Amino acid sequence: MCADKAKDAWIAEHLCDSYSWYPERIGRKHLLFARPASETLLGMAVDPAPRLPNWTCLPGKTPSQSFFEHLRPCISQDASYAYFTFPDGAWIELHGHHPLTPEMWSPLLLRFFQEIPVEQGGPQMLAVLIRNKRGAIIFSVFDEFEIAFYGPDDLWTEIEAALYRSL
Repeated sequence: MCADKAKDAWIAEHLCDSYSWYPERIGRKHLLFARPASETLLGMAVDPAPRLPNWTCLPGKTPSQSFFEHLRPCISQDASYAYFTFPDGAWIELHGHHPLTPEMWSPLLLRFFQEIPVEQGGPQMLAVLIRNKRGAIIFSVFDEFEIAFYGPDDLWTEIEAALYRSL
């Protein structure tokens, strides 16, 4: 299904249409993590990761486990996810928009993202929409594997505080 034909008009208005990706419409981009796409996405789950992120790692937890634990309170209300592919970089396809359960908000989400076959090649994105779509945490694979937050400043302040706190 092309993104502009999605049942959820919000996606077409705020994230993308069939040919353009524009999550900045939600709010400014804040890069949380990046590594070359040639490195496995699950490298974040290895302890220690090849390049550690700069958020606070919890005692006895990997960087990815810490990431999901820190942000759990921020995504616990009205969260959903949408998966997009860009076959050969030519157009954008939406492969579903679903509620995000608390059980899914874990490093297993990275496994889900990595194991989805992309038959036609091209970039892919997993957008986790939070707080009734006020913000988004977007996992993307283009030239790099990236995790970024897009949203209003007040929600960014909450995300940033959560990532650097000790539990």
